[in-house]
Amino acid sequence: MTLPPRTPSTPKRAQPARPASEEAIRGRAIELAVLSGRSLHQVTESDRDAARRELGGNS
Repeated sequence: MTLPPRTPSTPKRAQPARPASEEAIRGRAIELAVLSGRSLHQVTESDRDAARRELGGNS
């Protein structure tokens, strides 16, 4: 006797992506500043915003 293929009762939902940590955002912002020819002390708010967008951080 063969059984029909098993089907899950409820489909699994994708988990929402975890927001990036502030440390990860800060690190990527420094990378972006350095790649733009600035030092790590010249990180701008736009670098932070770009890093947040790339990494999926909140706000």
